[in-house]
Amino acid sequence: MSKVHSVLALAVLGALSAGLAHSAQVQAVRETPPSLDYDDGEHLANADDPAIWVHPNEDRQHKSLIVATLKEGGIDVYNLQGQLLQHIAGLPHANPDYPRQRFNNVDLVYGFKLGSRTVDLAVATDRGFDRLAIFEINKSGSDAAVPLTEVTKAGLPFVFAANQGEVNDELTAMGIGTAKLENGQTIAFVTRNDRSQAAKFRLYDAGGGKVGYAPLVRFNLPSQFTLPNGQQWAPCQDEDGPTPMAEGTVIDRDRGYVYIGQEAVGLWRTTIDNPGANLQLIDKVDTYGTPYTRTWDPDEEEYVCEYQTQQDPGYGGRLTRDVEGVTLYEADDEEGYVIVSSQGNNEYLVYDREDNDYVGRFSIVDGMVDGTQETDGIGVSNADFGAPFDDGLFVAMDGGNTPDILDPEGEAIENTNFKFVQWEDIADQLDLIVDDEHDIRDLD
Repeated sequence: MSKVHSVLALAVLGALSAGLAHSAQVQAVRETPPSLDYDDGEHLANADDPAIWVHPNEDRQHKSLIVATLKEGGIDVYNLQGQLLQHIAGLPHANPDYPRQRFNNVDLVYGFKLGSRTVDLAVATDRGFDRLAIFEINKSGSDAAVPLTEVTKAGLPFVFAANQGEVNDELTAMGIGTAKLENGQTIAFVTRNDRSQAAKFRLYDAGGGKVGYAPLVRFNLPSQFTLPNGQQWAPCQDEDGPTPMAEGTVIDRDRGYVYIGQEAVGLWRTTIDNPGANLQLIDKVDTYGTPYTRTWDPDEEEYVCEYQTQQDPGYGGRLTRDVEGVTLYEADDEEGYVIVSSQGNNEYLVYDREDNDYVGRFSIVDGMVDGTQETDGIGVSNADFGAPFDDGLFVAMDGGNTPDILDPEGEAIENTNFKFVQWEDIADQLDLIVDDEHDIRDLD
């Protein structure tokens, strides 16, 4: 947790305590093995973002997958029991002075036409190399089959960076949302690290069993805001230079919207067809518009941000920075929910898909397995996966997995993983829709 977050957490402790009293509490029923961020030559993994792949046949309980990014640790693929099926390592660059691969976010594409075949894809942002990494998902369901095979066309240009220097500075691809549109085009919306910027890409059949990507439009999110009192405000940054970046992204193909979480600002909505021209701020962080001070920390070589909550003008919303994962629960008749990870207070906020009205919030607490803290990525599916997920599945990254695992010096290693929650438990608490008939694979 950065010093921006730690000081902010103390500053708004009273507000968070009051908010938690109104938060539904659910428990996870399964989890994945721990990912350990420990540079011993073997462990260098930090769980980040999950995507739930729904198998096309009726045996979804045993053949569906969780595809998850681990930053420098690569990509892991799990079954619905939380067991590891495949590990794809993050590789170092050929030039040791350049960053290694860093798989940040991942999303899925169903029904992509590749040559004479129709395939499903997992598309991940590679923050280290500033590219999209595209994998074909093996639909055979065979226990011996490798779940993911990379099919990215070689030699594609950087996603955002103008040159290798910007890649080295990690001004690179961050979050991603994908969709196959009704016209057959497959698109990806990608956000940029350390910048208030995003871009829309198309994915295409590059021949020879490979998939390429090309930019369609780039656009900016606001980095400064005019408050109702006429004053200008921008979120506090722990460095000079970066602008408030966005990460979590999801596309609502049927309603024509894209949702983007700008970490220190809130949840945005724009349109697929004309992104950036019609941005709407659906909800804001609670410190939106609040004055702050910045103090330079020479040891950490960054600023410590302290929000002056006693001077809060009351313009803030329900979220607590950082706004992280964004996912979409889809039901028939274009009903459902947009769900957002509110990292600063360990909650998940739910908004109605139709009008984006706030519905409620929940947290994942200790039970059969431990709860979640500092969640980054999230995923949800309405599919019937059989017991215990016959009414759908919600997956969340846990930034504080327990029990602790110690290094040889007896110090706790940063320990993260993913938690699996029954959608029924969330729906019961918040009086939400349960619709296991809507099929995400029905693209007609």
